[in-house]
Parts: sequence; C-alpha cells; structure tokens
Amino acid sequence: MLTLKEIILVKLVAGCINDSDSREIINPTQDEICEEFIRKRTSNLDIPLTLQEDIVALIKPILSEVFNFIHDHDGIFTEEHYCSFKFCYYADGTVDRVKTADLLIHSEWLDAETRFVLACQYWSSWDMSLLYSTIYTNLRGSKF
Repeated sequence: MLTLKEIILVKLVAGCINDSDSREIINPTQDEICEEFIRKRTSNLDIPLTLQEDIVALIKPILSEVFNFIHDHDGIFTEEHYCSFKFCYYADGTVDRVKTADLLIHSEWLDAETRFVLACQYWSSWDMSLLYSTIYTNLRGSKF
C-alpha cells in the first residue's frame, strides 16, 4: 500500500506532466534540463528540498508510462493531439489507460474518426454502437 506522501508526490508529478507547457520542456533524454526545470518549478511552490528530489526521481518512470501510452497508440493521434492530452493516473503513477481513453473518446476537440478508432480498442461492442449512432447523427451521414 502506498503512503500518503507517495500518492501526493505522484499527483504533483502527474499534474506537471499534464501541463502541456511543461510536457514540451520535460524531455527524458535531457536529464539535466528536465531536472533543472522540475527543481525550479517545485521551488516556486515552497516544496522542501528533500521532497523536490523525490519529485525529480518520479519524473522518469511516470513520463515513461506516458510515452508507452503514446507509442502503443502510434498512428491514431497526431503530434498536435499529444500536446493536448490530459492523462489519468493510478496512485502508483501508472497511466490509467481506460480512463484516459474514455476522456479522449468523449472530447470534442478530437475528430470523429480518431474517437471511433480509439473506442474500438477500449469499448464493448454495445458502447461502440451507441457511439457510432451518435457520431452518425451528428455528422448526418457525411463521411468522417
């Protein structure tokens, strides 16, 4: 079982990663830039130095989860889509793929085709038929 401290640290890191401006700066291949950015951001929040180091240590594994999700859905989304994603996480820092997919499927900023393809991967056939009829009604028979 995770401690309250661990859960809160994951929430802080997840919030930082979900911020689209931060995500562009946080690059796991550039350790020093990434760590410096996180330290600067957490020092502005008056977070103690020991906790800042814990946050820096969590960035890579959680960011790795995000990149795994993106890699697994390669070809479905565009680069612009990736910057707008808001990921859902479990308390241990892993991406909650089903909740994240549900958010994306229900988002209005994704086109109908992308939402449909994603729903095909995560939803039951019953839910798919409901989504299809909704999309079809909204588009009034036009091709998407």
